[in-house]
Amino acid sequence: TALLRWCQEHRINDEDMLECCLQYATPYKLMKYLNGQAEKYPSQPYRASPVRKVFGWYYDYIRFCKDLGYDLTDDFILFPRDVKDAHDRASEMFDQKKAQIFNEKIAAQYDALVDQYQMSRAGLTVIPPKSAAEIVEEGQKLHHCVGGYVSRVAKNECTILFLRKEEQPDTPYYTMELRDGSVQQLRGDRNCDPTPDVDAYMELWKKEKLLPAVQQAA
Repeated sequence: TALLRWCQEHRINDEDMLECCLQYATPYKLMKYLNGQAEKYPSQPYRASPVRKVFGWYYDYIRFCKDLGYDLTDDFILFPRDVKDAHDRASEMFDQKKAQIFNEKIAAQYDALVDQYQMSRAGLTVIPPKSAAEIVEEGQKLHHCVGGYVSRVAKNECTILFLRKEEQPDTPYYTMELRDGSVQQLRGDRNCDPTPDVDAYMELWKKEKLLPAVQQAA
């Protein structure tokens, strides 16, 4: 068929990607549109063919549109004038929507986590994050990878808590990961280990806060 020959010519061999796009466009319209878009982005040496390149953008664009609830039965949306520009704008909107969802879920956990885990003792305190941005900022300021845990926190796959000095509650000090009822990680600046005073605080915290929470959940 014409579609098969077109796919072979441009080395488009991902059936799932193709099927996703063909849910909304006929093979003829899809090929015509992508061929036209490819003319705007000529190939460079040793790079993928223009058609294959714009096909990748188009596939991502379609996925973003589905997640954002755009009306893909409207040809104006289905076949944007510039696929790269449309892809980038839809990607930005999708990222904002995803960030908003994560923020809402993390904020919704806040009060319960305060009740379960907050404890101020010996100049230290444990507080939960209020937003995805706070988790990302924690990782940036302490130079570790907790920012990558945002989606897991939002999905309740783990719990991130901040250990702070009482007199500096807004300054990152140590970051804690809870999973399966235990402390999986406790890391400070550049993944440093806890100091003796932090270890002593943590022993009290586990006894007074973590153990009762685990028992209540059991």
